[in-house]
Amino acid sequence: MEAVKKLSIRGLMLFLAVISLAFPGSGELSVLKKELNALKNDPEMKGGTISFALMDIRQDSFILDMSRDQLMTPASALKLFVCAAALDKMGPAHRFNTAVAYSGQFDALTGVLTGDLIIRGSGDPTTGSRYLNPGGIKALQNWIDQVTRFGIKEITGKVIADGSVLEDSLAPASWPESDVGNYYGAGAAGLNYLDNSYTLFFQTFKTGTAAKFLYADPLVPGMSFYSEVTAQGTSDKAFIYGREYTYKRMIRGTLPPEKKLFGVRGSLPDPAEYLAYVCDSLFRKAGIKTGGYGTHRTCKVNEPGKEIFVHRSAPLDTIVMITLRASHNMFAEALLKSLSVTKERQGSRVGGLRVIKEWMKKNGIDTVGFFPLDGSGLSPGNRVSASHFCRMLSSFAKSPAYDAIFKGLKLSNGSVYSKSGYISGVRSYAGYVRSGSGKTYSFALMINGYDFAPGVARKKLEAILAVLGSL
Repeated sequence: MEAVKKLSIRGLMLFLAVISLAFPGSGELSVLKKELNALKNDPEMKGGTISFALMDIRQDSFILDMSRDQLMTPASALKLFVCAAALDKMGPAHRFNTAVAYSGQFDALTGVLTGDLIIRGSGDPTTGSRYLNPGGIKALQNWIDQVTRFGIKEITGKVIADGSVLEDSLAPASWPESDVGNYYGAGAAGLNYLDNSYTLFFQTFKTGTAAKFLYADPLVPGMSFYSEVTAQGTSDKAFIYGREYTYKRMIRGTLPPEKKLFGVRGSLPDPAEYLAYVCDSLFRKAGIKTGGYGTHRTCKVNEPGKEIFVHRSAPLDTIVMITLRASHNMFAEALLKSLSVTKERQGSRVGGLRVIKEWMKKNGIDTVGFFPLDGSGLSPGNRVSASHFCRMLSSFAKSPAYDAIFKGLKLSNGSVYSKSGYISGVRSYAGYVRSGSGKTYSFALMINGYDFAPGVARKKLEAILAVLGSL
């Protein structure tokens, strides 16, 4: 009888040990719940909403949640969906190919190309990016050298940038007017260059006086700038106004006083056209005559052309890393549109969102209430729940590409890997927790409509992440 009791006690202890490994300690969960309730009941959250979920990716079950199905604006945390879908469907080693080809006839004896030189894009967001080497104009020099080695000395036609692989609409209509003229409001094209951005430089004087506009770098042909910027405050509060394919820009707002040189970055009106212009200029500088430049929007591209060479981008896992770490909106939008290229004649934002929903459904993820309007999270109209995040992240953990996404997630508190998001009135974090017991959880935390100062809201959410780090 005594032996039976001992066996029963040992069995109970073993059972309790297994349970303790399977779930986070009740103490940590109690602290987490207390922090969530404190945030929810904070007077500055009156009228605001909170959504939180914590999910065991192996058990496929929620450990703790608060309004997990509440639809929220997620801001940049939304990038996790397009990055995970791209990695899973294309593979971490996928590269975008940009072909340089020619139409018409090429006479190797005279070096005369009777036809056009065509730069055929595939949606690569990285050409000339500040986040990769070589960046800027150096990224194109190899293209010029390749054409020179091929033997072309004159192009009777034009240098044509063909970005028709993606839709001509660059930025979503749901993006605010005050965003689209700025660098973070740069949309994605079939051919992208310099992160689709440029920089305006100002000099400021005493508080309350007008800032002096100095110059733009690079100088885009046809662009004009009108400044109403004044010196005020301690940070950049200047906004560039202007839509895609238009070349007049109005700059309003404030910049810190007494600055000799202060840069404000804007979005290129037509990335493909500017790329064609730069290549045309480099050809001329190399002694190659051309008949000008254009794009698929302004010139007829009657044939795919005969390839001279193909430029390959950085691998997709590197592009995803930049997309998440730099919270690069244009990169995210390029990945979104590229997802639908294989299924449709032309990659599009709507097509990419359709592919993501189909991918989620195929992996058993409920898409009811999943209403994204873009891939980057810049649209205030995006609607996603914490449940959507957790189920997607838990499902993605089974993908061969799972490890690749960690290159882009920020590590905090020793075990929390997350992507953050912020637009006015929105703070979010989503990602994974790798606990000390070896368990992995997916999580999402979002607040909307709060009255905290942005820095205060960030600190309050970071306090919750610290508790997650103790699981």
